[in-house]
Amino acid sequence: LGWAVAAALGTLTVAPIAWLVYSGRLQQDWRKTTQRSKLSTYLALAGVGIVTAGTFVQSVWPLLFLPFLPLIVTAFKSDRVGVILALLLFTDIALIATEMGHGPIAAMLEESPVRFLV
Repeated sequence: LGWAVAAALGTLTVAPIAWLVYSGRLQQDWRKTTQRSKLSTYLALAGVGIVTAGTFVQSVWPLLFLPFLPLIVTAFKSDRVGVILALLLFTDIALIATEMGHGPIAAMLEESPVRFLV
């Protein structure tokens, strides 16, 4: 049952993004955005990347709450493309760091007797 929950969460994360890419709506949205909006999106993505990397480089402090602030700022400051890219950036950094044994999730896995599906 645990693998089904992990697979369902993965599907819920990836399926809408894949549908937007496949239908071409993502490219249409990106073409319609202005240069100023694109700059705002780039800055928000840089913030998401820096804070997420800073959170997942260390394994001492439980700072898992920190990346959500730049994700929320990105959701309000940019369009659908920026939010999708921010979500993918966050999940990529978090998954790679966790697999390498870094970050707050890896610290929880080492201390917990229960096995988590990551």
